[in-house]
Amino acid sequence: MGVHVAFSISNCVSYDSYVPCLHHSKEHREKVKTDNPDLSFGGVGKKLGEMWRALSDKEKEEYKTRKA
Repeated sequence: MGVHVAFSISNCVSYDSYVPCLHHSKEHREKVKTDNPDLSFGGVGKKLGEMWRALSDKEKEEYKTRKA
């Protein structure tokens, strides 16, 4: 019996942006959950993916330079 993970690579658009997207998600997950208490786990992941895609390339670059 596996664990279903709602946040997937498709939320981040491409594999190259996957790790930076995870950094962004980790940074913003609690605020999204606080601001949207009615969202399911999957809904939070979807919202985080939408937020990531809405960032400019310059904003995404900040996350790309971070280390794991």
